[in-house]
Amino acid sequence: MDPHGHTQGDGLLQSFASGLKKHMRISDVCYRLGGDEFAVVLKHLPKTSQRTLRTRMKAVIHRVHQDGFDAAGVSFVMAFFPQEADTPQRLLKLADGRMYAMKKVHHQTVRTSRTSTFRAETPG
Repeated sequence: MDPHGHTQGDGLLQSFASGLKKHMRISDVCYRLGGDEFAVVLKHLPKTSQRTLRTRMKAVIHRVHQDGFDAAGVSFVMAFFPQEADTPQRLLKLADGRMYAMKKVHHQTVRTSRTSTFRAETPG
């Protein structure tokens, strides 16, 4: 149940999607899987770029806060193809499993699976 109403929820999703477009590379592709779940396909991103991705996600949530959604947070995980899964379906299943496990432990945090966690901070 959405305690803030569908209109506010839609605005939050639009703000988040707009932030993704602004802070991702032109070669990256973003998909809304349903509800508040998104998948972002980042082509040719080495595992060493996790810090850069965390910085981008902080920028996205900062934009969401600027748009008036101060309590919003974001959770995300990474899965690498073909290093960790040999088909897109297995990759999505792996990422989904990581997200489920991570959300059981961390709430309203930005997290990359098996690397680090930080609170989504409200600017100001």
